[in-house]
Amino acid sequence: MKPCDICLEKECKAKGGVGTCNCKTCAVRKECPRKLNATIRITLKCTQSCSHCCYSCSPKKETHMTIETAKKISQFLIKNEVHSINLMGGEIYCNPDWREILDILVPSVNIARMVTNGDWVVDAPEFAVHVGKYNNCYVAVSKDQWHTNINIVEAEKLLAENNVLNKISDLNET
Repeated sequence: MKPCDICLEKECKAKGGVGTCNCKTCAVRKECPRKLNATIRITLKCTQSCSHCCYSCSPKKETHMTIETAKKISQFLIKNEVHSINLMGGEIYCNPDWREILDILVPSVNIARMVTNGDWVVDAPEFAVHVGKYNNCYVAVSKDQWHTNINIVEAEKLLAENNVLNKISDLNET
């Protein structure tokens, strides 16, 4: 089975792509919405213990991605032309090598989304400065009933001051 055998994109169908797909020779490849995206966990350590956490992250966890692993992931991302990454899994800054890891991973893709609860404003306010140097990323700050939400306002302020595109994901708003 080829990818276009299951493609439902109208534009691809209109250009005769359905059933004839060969990603290496595809005339509409750059326009294809079926770009690869990856979720990457930097650490399992977090500043909060949330019952909803799909990775069971907590302040007690000490599992961190290594710089060497980040280099291997970066090579994979580039080789496979992964379009975007979702960086999460605990709080990124809880990994002692977070700066170096971001410097390796973020340039490997077109878009990097970083998920946080905003607690870095207390322990690592330089997070906003560091992330501000990238032009291909944004920070998604969780604001909901599962997190403490105590650092949301300050996180939004620091991200704005450092020209970091961000979204406060407020699930409490209607």
